[in-house]
Amino acid sequence: MQAALIRGEPVNNDELVRICSTAKRLLETICAKADKRKPAGPDLQSYLRSRYGVEPAEAVADVDEPESTTDS
Repeated sequence: MQAALIRGEPVNNDELVRICSTAKRLLETICAKADKRKPAGPDLQSYLRSRYGVEPAEAVADVDEPESTTDS
């Protein structure tokens, strides 16, 4: 129906709105069920803190900074 609407063909507006509303409700239901099944885990900052003992910004700074190679 949306393709017909884009092509400029006549469509029943009431049916189009009802179908879109039904599709939206179904997608919301599917997403809600998926969120319930998703295992709760630590966020990225907590994981990095537990894994490396530093805040994420400190971990990135250590990786990004090249080591000093001065000849003494």
